[in-house]
Amino acid sequence: MRKFPGFRGHDEGINLTPLLDVIFNLLFFFILATTLKEQEYFMPVELPRSQESEVAESPSKALIITVTRDEELMFGGEVVSGDELVERLKKSAEGDGQTVVIRADGGAETQATVTALDACARAGKFTIRVEVQEKKN
Repeated sequence: MRKFPGFRGHDEGINLTPLLDVIFNLLFFFILATTLKEQEYFMPVELPRSQESEVAESPSKALIITVTRDEELMFGGEVVSGDELVERLKKSAEGDGQTVVIRADGGAETQATVTALDACARAGKFTIRVEVQEKKN
């Protein structure tokens, strides 16, 4: 390269474009992964009301079972039977004491909720929480 008098070459430095591409791809991945995990919370379920409800932290790795008004059991966004729920809980369990959140519609029969509780008992040792709404006075 020829040098011209009075010309100062400048250093181009590090190209940040590939780094920014990787960062944005990771950001999108984590946003989508987090959103897909919480899809069960957006199902239209009218939770029963309780006067003695306690606000509990929702563990990020909790397994969610939804009991709809039509008494269908849903796990992972799919309708399952009691036996299928037991098998899926066994596959999804990460160890003893993992939390299972049961979201049962207030208009559903008690038997569907008992079926979900029974599936948890048959699948292993889980910490079970039943999600309710706080009763308005």
